[in-house]
Amino acid sequence: MKARYLFVALTLLSANNFLHAGEKTAPCSSTLPSPIRRYVDAKYIGWNLASCEMLNQTEKERFKPLLRDNCYGAIRGHFTNEGTSYALYLLRPLGNGYENQLVVLQEGETGITRHVLVPASFTASAVVLRKLPPGTSIIDANTGKHFLPKHDVISLFDPDKGEVNFFWKAGKFISVSISE
Repeated sequence: MKARYLFVALTLLSANNFLHAGEKTAPCSSTLPSPIRRYVDAKYIGWNLASCEMLNQTEKERFKPLLRDNCYGAIRGHFTNEGTSYALYLLRPLGNGYENQLVVLQEGETGITRHVLVPASFTASAVVLRKLPPGTSIIDANTGKHFLPKHDVISLFDPDKGEVNFFWKAGKFISVSISE
């Protein structure tokens, strides 16, 4: 549980600039659809998507091996039973660090569905966001329980603190620390 809230930005890029630039996000993501863009613009004013472009030199060197193969602010996947959704790692400046949150947004017939995986909280250590495929073997570091998720898995990884995975099970997201 403690690892869930000890996350910090790799860097910041304005969510508005990111969402309207028409650029692809990280290697495992695609451009966000317009309804998702509009939802973020309206509901997350002042929040930013994590990005590697603005890392200071020390962070770039420390995370260089991770930056090639991981995501920073948004990943596209099949995280629930309802088709394509987008995991967004959002940040905003707060004192000596950042406030962070991880949300999953999905467009549906009745509008955007939002799942908050990491509620807004203070963070002070850099992380990367990654998507793991369905069937990835996950073992809870605290209980030893084994999981084989049927959908894509959202992973927050901090090389110093470990990894927390989020996956859909029994109609909701659950989180599992896989290292301490």
